[in-house]
Amino acid sequence: SDEHCNMGMNTVFTGSAEAAGATIWVTTGDVAIGGTPIDKICVEQMAENMPELRIVAPGNHDGPELRGVFASNGFTVVDGTIQEVGGLRFVGIPDPNYSVFGKTERYNSRISRQMGVELLGTACAAEQPPIVLSHSSKVARPVIEGGCATYGFSGHTHKESTLLLPRQDGR
Repeated sequence: SDEHCNMGMNTVFTGSAEAAGATIWVTTGDVAIGGTPIDKICVEQMAENMPELRIVAPGNHDGPELRGVFASNGFTVVDGTIQEVGGLRFVGIPDPNYSVFGKTERYNSRISRQMGVELLGTACAAEQPPIVLSHSSKVARPVIEGGCATYGFSGHTHKESTLLLPRQDGR
C-alpha cells in the first residue's frame, strides 16, 4: 500500500514476493501520486514486476481514471462484490475520496464507514468469509467487527501497524 509511484520499490517488492513464493499480489491502493492519466506509468511499472494474479483496492490517489488502467494491466479491481483471485475470495471497494496534489475532492458521497457497513452485508451473505481489502481501515473495520471476513487489509496511514479485532464469535 501507498507506493505513490516510488518505482525504486518495485525491485524490493519483486524480491520479497519471489522470496516468499507469492503467487498473488495484493495492494490496498495509492499506487499513483495524483490519479491522473499521466500516472498510468505507476500502474504499468508495478504490473510489469509482480505476480500475474493481482488485486487492488484503489486509494485516494488512484483516481477514477486509473481503474481501467489497473484492469488493463491484469489487476482485479475491487467493486463491492465478492471476487475470486487465485482461489482466495475478496471483498472491497475503492476509496471514496480522491486526492490530487494535496486537495481532497470527494467523488463519492458515501463516507468510508457507511461503505464498510454495505460491504458487511455482502461479506455476510457470502458462502465463505472473504478477505476484506480497502485503502482506509474505516471501510474494513465494520466487516471485521461483524465477523464476516477472515482477514482485513488496508493502507493509507503510511506506517506499519496491526490491529486485531475480536470477531463476534469471540475468536
